[in-house]
Amino acid sequence: MAEKTGLLVGLTGKCERLWGVNVGGPPVLMNAVTPADGGAPVIIVALEDGTMKVLDGGGILMRLGHVNGTPTYVLKLPGGSVILGCENGEVAVFGL
Repeated sequence: MAEKTGLLVGLTGKCERLWGVNVGGPPVLMNAVTPADGGAPVIIVALEDGTMKVLDGGGILMRLGHVNGTPTYVLKLPGGSVILGCENGEVAVFGL
């Protein structure tokens, strides 16, 4: 679950809190993606300022990226990458 305040919370299937982390700004997109190597799913969080964070299932930051615009979509590609698209037309590819 992501809040506009920047708080991202991991919950169980019974909505019990597992962890919480501040991602540093208002999230506009969030998606869970399984890497190409079949490893554990990761959480993609894109912030209003264009920051893109990849977190593990425990909320730990694994990778950081940035685009020059507000992200509007995230799409998983075959081979372990994601495309992040922005309202200004910018498109960026990030490896997982």
